[in-house]
Amino acid sequence: MNPYFRFAIIYLGLTLLLGVLFWALEVFAGLSAGSGTSAILPMFSGMMEGQYAARSYGAALPKKRMWRDSFVFTLVAAFTSFWVVVALVVAGDQQAEVLELIESLEAGIWGTIIALVFIFSFLMIRLGYGMGIRNELKAKARRRR
Repeated sequence: MNPYFRFAIIYLGLTLLLGVLFWALEVFAGLSAGSGTSAILPMFSGMMEGQYAARSYGAALPKKRMWRDSFVFTLVAAFTSFWVVVALVVAGDQQAEVLELIESLEAGIWGTIIALVFIFSFLMIRLGYGMGIRNELKAKARRRR
């Protein structure tokens, strides 16, 4: 399977799982997890893909490939997140509120926000990808002993 497609499935699955978990916490326990906790999604997704890549490759991946893969994973995560948000806005009948929010900020501010989120996600994915590869290689070494 294509690693980028697999990453998209992992990312979407974790997004839906975390969404259901947050909903259950709010409905049944009255707790709000906050949106900041969703920052772990890119890192966990990268970590899971890193483990699979290390298993498939059998060794540490070249750094250049890890950076390139992390960039493409970030594009995949951005694309996936965009469509999840669109689906939630349409299903939740919140188009008016979203349009009001979009119109309340200037294009330059939106561009800055998007760029910062993209850079943060890229770095979190790269961190998770490297951690996943490293952890899988350590586990492989322990199994050989």
